[in-house]
Amino acid sequence: MFPSPSGRAAPHCLELLAPEFERHVCSERLRFEVIDLRRQYATCPRDSPMREHLFETATLPFGKVAAFIEPLLPRDVRGGVLLSAPEMAALRCLVFLPVADIGVDTLLRAGLPLEAAHDLCDLLRDAPDDAIASTLVSAAKALSPLKRWWLGAPGPTADAASRNARRELRVLQLAGYRQWPFEEAVWRGAVTQAGDLLRRDPQSGLPIDPRTGLALLDLLPRNPHSQRLMTTFTGEPILLFSIRRGFPAPAVEKMLSLGFDANVASPDGRAPAGDAVPILPGASPLHYAALHGDLDTIELLARYGADLNARDARGYSPMLYARAGAPLLYGSDSVIAVGPADRADARLRDDTAAIVCAFYRLGADPQVRGYDGASVLRTLVLSVMASRDGGGMADWPEFERLIVMLHEMGVHFDMPGGGGVQQIEAFAQINARGNPNDAIWAVHTLLDKLQS
Repeated sequence: MFPSPSGRAAPHCLELLAPEFERHVCSERLRFEVIDLRRQYATCPRDSPMREHLFETATLPFGKVAAFIEPLLPRDVRGGVLLSAPEMAALRCLVFLPVADIGVDTLLRAGLPLEAAHDLCDLLRDAPDDAIASTLVSAAKALSPLKRWWLGAPGPTADAASRNARRELRVLQLAGYRQWPFEEAVWRGAVTQAGDLLRRDPQSGLPIDPRTGLALLDLLPRNPHSQRLMTTFTGEPILLFSIRRGFPAPAVEKMLSLGFDANVASPDGRAPAGDAVPILPGASPLHYAALHGDLDTIELLARYGADLNARDARGYSPMLYARAGAPLLYGSDSVIAVGPADRADARLRDDTAAIVCAFYRLGADPQVRGYDGASVLRTLVLSVMASRDGGGMADWPEFERLIVMLHEMGVHFDMPGGGGVQQIEAFAQINARGNPNDAIWAVHTLLDKLQS
């Protein structure tokens, strides 16, 4: 099943909609003729008329280089190449020129985005002169060049093997392979790998291999129809699937810049065992970003037009899921669901408050309530329940001001099914008895005061 524009399930689409890259056998005779022309070009003095004549005749639309590369290029189902005439002209120059003479301008004329052009220009500095031509020949021999690349790509390293793999990927992009084949396991694996490479290393604080990660994402389709076809085995559109599983902000930004829908809705479904966050029917990417507490992704999605007050199937807005809103996923009784051993993160309360403040600053409505009556105040109280020592008293005044501000705006704390302040007191008696510095006592006193 494939997603409709709203994210819901749509009727099955025929496999004929998937791209089919067809190529022809390369002529070894033409390859050697191009190599000989390139050798003659390299031995001519730079300012000689002969050198200019060799270049012009070799790169003509019906010259030797064109005859060599055109059978190697991917084609659509109608047999047409996937490159425009200006891109083809630039590619002929790139195949003919020594790598030392290749500049960013020629790569841009060949259709690469600016960032990709700079990346490939750098990768060609230590490459053999026939790097582009040899990559095209190798790609033409594979049934699915992008699948072959992904299956054989080395791990995230900075060595020559990693540079060579990235250069091959950029050349494939240059030749017109600008869309991963519609084999779900291949493009899902490639997108997941890109996210892993763009994720910050816990020790260094730097992305593991950002250039390869971005190069992988550059092969995603640009048109909305093809993007909607990218539905994972869970039934989720790829952007939702990725953010639900903690996709880093740079990877999200790349996908949004390619046109992926920031408001796509989650279908009904079940996440695989082991996934930390379940599938939330009707949820948007913002719901998952809020759960992960990812401020950068929240701000990115807002910048790309995400609905800050979007409701999932239970009527919850993203703000209600802010960081500590995980118990809301299951409708759990917090007195029972959260025990002393679960109160391990001392920063959870203040991190949750930061997400709520970010949504409010971006324009989200704090008065949105779930269909069960849950409000953002419940999320904030849950953050105190789930934090070690309730988040402590050091920064309590700032947290208290947030609760008072929301209360004055008409946001009230009502636990679905009743309980309210009494439920908080019961939780405190179980989890904070003998610890007067636990902020759960302060939130109990504050809410009791506000409600009276």
